[in-house]
Amino acid sequence: MAQHLVLAMLAAPLLLAGATGAARAAHASAGRPRRRAGRLLHARALRLLTSPPLAFALFAATILATHLTPCFDAAVRHPGLHALEHALYLATALPVLGAHRRR
Repeated sequence: MAQHLVLAMLAAPLLLAGATGAARAAHASAGRPRRRAGRLLHARALRLLTSPPLAFALFAATILATHLTPCFDAAVRHPGLHALEHALYLATALPVLGAHRRR
């Protein structure tokens, strides 16, 4: 459980803090990398996923689904499923934490 808390509450905010520098670097670059970064950052799907209600719902659903179902026991027994579980926590925590940055 400590790993899950670290992923959601520590790793995700640190990744977002580092993303600011990456966004600045992409903005400072010219040509193709800048256009790609711009398309990604302004994509409709990204705006939808980082909308506060949906982002929070996905995060809460992931936590509940992986802790209150047989998925938890399966993840304890199978390292691959445990790694997938960690990836899901991180992937659903990032939009929740980044939702306040929407424009």
